[in-house]
Amino acid sequence: RVGAVSAPGAQQSSAAARPPWGREVTLLFFSYPEGLILNSLSGMMVTRLIWLLVAGLAATPVNYLFVTSPQQGTVSVVKHAAGDPGIGTVTTLLEAPAVEAPMGVAVDVKRMRLFVSDLTKKNIYLLPLAHTAGRVTLANPNAKPRVAVEGVETRWLGVDPEGNLMYSEEVLNRIMFVPVAAFSSAGFLAGASVSGSMTTVFAEAPKAPGVSNPGDVAGDVRAVYWTNKLDGQTVGSVMRVENNTAPMAIARNADKVYGLAVTPTLAFFSDGNGDIFGSGKYGGGGAGVVTSAGGF
Repeated sequence: RVGAVSAPGAQQSSAAARPPWGREVTLLFFSYPEGLILNSLSGMMVTRLIWLLVAGLAATPVNYLFVTSPQQGTVSVVKHAAGDPGIGTVTTLLEAPAVEAPMGVAVDVKRMRLFVSDLTKKNIYLLPLAHTAGRVTLANPNAKPRVAVEGVETRWLGVDPEGNLMYSEEVLNRIMFVPVAAFSSAGFLAGASVSGSMTTVFAEAPKAPGVSNPGDVAGDVRAVYWTNKLDGQTVGSVMRVENNTAPMAIARNADKVYGLAVTPTLAFFSDGNGDIFGSGKYGGGGAGVVTSAGGF
């Protein structure tokens, strides 16, 4: 359903309608009640396109596509019924001045938490979500966005099945990890952002091998994964770390890799040419092209 989500109309029915999100947007998609994870990146037009299909509550699958646009300063959600060839309905969740340049996006579906990073304000926000009457909305639409982590410049966020938050800091060449417990700590509930011992440097160059201008991050119940945007064929295009062991490259097919998502057995990732690759999460099998830029 790439066509259905690549140009959804803002509450319009015309197939020619296109939203004013600008050239660089991040998209996060999830569907009820499927249970599969896929990923893709559409070259210059889309920074990251993640198809995240998870178990939910609705009897009929309904798809929700989260869109962040730093150019327009908006965070939106698109509702799209599964199997419906029409364009979905767009609802703006946040806009300037609440956010200025929203970029990274991740969802903790179990706890209904939306995480968004802002490149200008250098914050990661936590936004509680509500799913009622077939709609996904902000649980507290009139509340000021809650700062989860402050003083960070990141384009890439990930949440694992346990609700732990991960993000990459390309400028500092490191991967950061925030345990889910941080968001229920006394300090956080009292209004403070997460900091200090609750924020852990998971991997950092040159202390840890395999970190080279990191891009996207993802996690499962056993490991953390990230992509590298520099010298991937040497350092590793996609890295995997389990139980504090040394990082392991599960793919070395491209020097510059951006988007990433993982399934129970596979990792899907995108390169700078808009090609999408798939590889076993444990490496050793090589990376094959799933689709190319021509498919977008």
